[in-house]
Amino acid sequence: MEKFNATKYKNDFTKEKYDRLNIQVPKGQKAVIEKHWKNRGYKSLNAYVNELIKKDMESN
Repeated sequence: MEKFNATKYKNDFTKEKYDRLNIQVPKGQKAVIEKHWKNRGYKSLNAYVNELIKKDMESN
């Protein structure tokens, strides 16, 4: 009997339920952006970016 693999389960779930976007920023900007979203009270970069996109799309 095969042992339950929680990591594989989470990865498979994520692949099925989410699309992935990869972005590149100039060297050094990652730390600046991280400090900014933390200072704004977001729990993650993902939450911050999703909120920015949502607000931008609703404004048009």
